[in-house]
Amino acid sequence: MPLGTCVACQCPNVRVASATMDCECLVCERCAVQFMEAGICGVCETPFNDEEFASDEEVEAEDTEERL
Repeated sequence: MPLGTCVACQCPNVRVASATMDCECLVCERCAVQFMEAGICGVCETPFNDEEFASDEEVEAEDTEERL
C-alpha cells in the first residue's frame, strides 16, 4: 500500500487504500474499518456492496497465491 494522506481524517504519511471497489477514496485502515462497518463511504457517501468484503483469511490466501 502506498503512503499518503487519508482523505477522511487528513492524517499524513499513512498507508492508504480504497475501502472497497465501490469507491476510489484513499483512506487509512482505521477509517476504512469504520466505513465498512457503517456500510457507506464517509467521504463520498457511496453505499458498499456487502458481498465485496473479503475476510482476513481470504486476503492472506490471495497474497500467498501471488507469491507462489
